[in-house]
Amino acid sequence: MRLRILLTLAVALFLSVGVATAAANRAPNPSKQLCVSDGGTYSTKASTSFFAPVFTKHLLWTCNGYSGGSTASKALGGSCTTDGGQPESIDSGFVTCWKTPAH
Repeated sequence: MRLRILLTLAVALFLSVGVATAAANRAPNPSKQLCVSDGGTYSTKASTSFFAPVFTKHLLWTCNGYSGGSTASKALGGSCTTDGGQPESIDSGFVTCWKTPAH
């Protein structure tokens, strides 16, 4: 009986340490924070990009519907570059961050 209880406690401890470690390693995404703070919608899904059907680049993220004009566009473009991508903007309020795949 004691062995079963100790084994159960060990497994519970092991699982809780793994969950806590995973949560601690998840750093806040600066690009997402910029987008959301300006009222935008942040996404990493290819279907959210206007350019998705045309280009074979790898989509890092999009930010749609943000306010803040050119100041926000410049900040998001800089954030995209920091993420290792190349920003593309249709107009103020929409930024797509791409990464060209290595050939």
